[in-house]
Amino acid sequence: MLTTIPASLASAAAEESTELVFHLEDGVQRLGAVELCERVQSAASWLRERGVGRGSRVGLLGPNRPEWAVWAYATWWIGAALVPIQVPVRVRDPQAFQERVQWTSMASGCDVVMCSPALLASSPPDLSHSWVEPTTRPAKFASDARLDDIAVIQYTSGSTAEPKGVVLDHARVMAQFDQLAKGERPLTHRGEVAGGWVPFFHDLGLFGFLLAPVVNRYQAVHLLPTETFAGDPSLWLELMAAQHVTFADAPQSAWTAALVASQRRGRHVDLSSLECAVYGAEGLDVQAVTEMLELCPSIGLSPDALMATYGLAEAVLGVTATPRGAGLRFDDLRDGSGRSHRFVSCGPPLPDTRVRIVVEGREVGDGQVGEIQVAGPCVMSGYLDPATPNAVHDGWLSTGDLGYLRGGELMVTGRIKDVVIVMGQNYYPEDLEWAAARVPGTKPGRCAAFVDDERAVLLVEASDDSPDLAKRVKYAVADAVGLSGLEVNVVPAGTVEKTTSGKLRRSTMRELYRRGELAIESSAG
Repeated sequence: MLTTIPASLASAAAEESTELVFHLEDGVQRLGAVELCERVQSAASWLRERGVGRGSRVGLLGPNRPEWAVWAYATWWIGAALVPIQVPVRVRDPQAFQERVQWTSMASGCDVVMCSPALLASSPPDLSHSWVEPTTRPAKFASDARLDDIAVIQYTSGSTAEPKGVVLDHARVMAQFDQLAKGERPLTHRGEVAGGWVPFFHDLGLFGFLLAPVVNRYQAVHLLPTETFAGDPSLWLELMAAQHVTFADAPQSAWTAALVASQRRGRHVDLSSLECAVYGAEGLDVQAVTEMLELCPSIGLSPDALMATYGLAEAVLGVTATPRGAGLRFDDLRDGSGRSHRFVSCGPPLPDTRVRIVVEGREVGDGQVGEIQVAGPCVMSGYLDPATPNAVHDGWLSTGDLGYLRGGELMVTGRIKDVVIVMGQNYYPEDLEWAAARVPGTKPGRCAAFVDDERAVLLVEASDDSPDLAKRVKYAVADAVGLSGLEVNVVPAGTVEKTTSGKLRRSTMRELYRRGELAIESSAG
């Protein structure tokens, strides 16, 4: 039977079962369930004294620290809704960041925004308070939360459109953790030791590394600051090796960056304790996955530990997952022109979740590509803004993602809005970007393909001063995927934007291109 988030915290405290361990620059800070519960009630009392309670909305702005955890659980304790606010690793444009924070605070209807002291100036002054906790410990009191209360207003990444506020109540959130622990090969189990760095404002960080350890009774979760990971990704691997981590989940690009950094520094890590090394939060590149499999013996990682997932904020977090210990599976699909494309299976649906593939309103069978639709207990009730069209119809969530089923397992092929259509022929942007990334001189992960007025455009960042890069990329893409009418533009480093989870912002790059706001160093059309 489902309970609320605060009830689960209280239960974990009674069992003394879980510990959040923050590996910060100024030392390690441990936050056990007992201490967390006490600090949460103190912070919750502070909020109630200021008129914040059931039905209120509390913004939270800051890096992954114990204070983030305390104020998040305090928000849920009083029955209020949490609004995680994005914080970039590096604030390059303070004015733009301030405008974004204010937009999120206003759009979500925040009654108060709890901020890291360093970010107070970026938050609306009439709403903001420092998250330095009260020193008094008031008498304990029961939580006001109910299952139908809004728990989180989670803003989507905005990879293909303006971010939308996804409304999730306690019942939907808690159903996700029930799914993760069910089945013959559950994704997580009691006593797990997790290791992560993904920011708490992201759904993977929030649900996967702040809530799941408490709700599903992990032994511990070891947390590296996001900015520390960004500075040296190999430190994440070293943390997992030192703490004998059994479960880790991150975007594929993060796994790749960590392994590359470790090799570059000549560091050897032993990941033999990892039972689940999960790819989440972004699409999968077959070549990168293959290279990871080849590296497994040298880092002590069992190939069977590698797992892939598919999910989205509109369904809390996860929708499908490779069964624990089953290893990855690849699938080949031929397109209309006879070319073969290889994909990584994201596994079958989680317990109590259904997935179907729809083309023009009709469900199609195995091996046919169409829109991925999802139904189940975790699917959102809707978006916060009533003007935003609801993506849920008759219980089915239209994801906007493309994919196909094979033997009950899901393969994700791309986004509907991202498909490049030239002369009636469909091309996946990932294929164009993959072909470009194989050309010496291009920066890995910094190629973005899209269509502008029926013309295919590819933006690439250069990794060095290689001559004729645009022309060489154009020829390489034509040879690899058969698309000849391609415009290739080499842009300065840092131009190609990504979301916080590493997804390319193709629609954003398209708009910047259309408005003539991109600096182009060289071009081949």
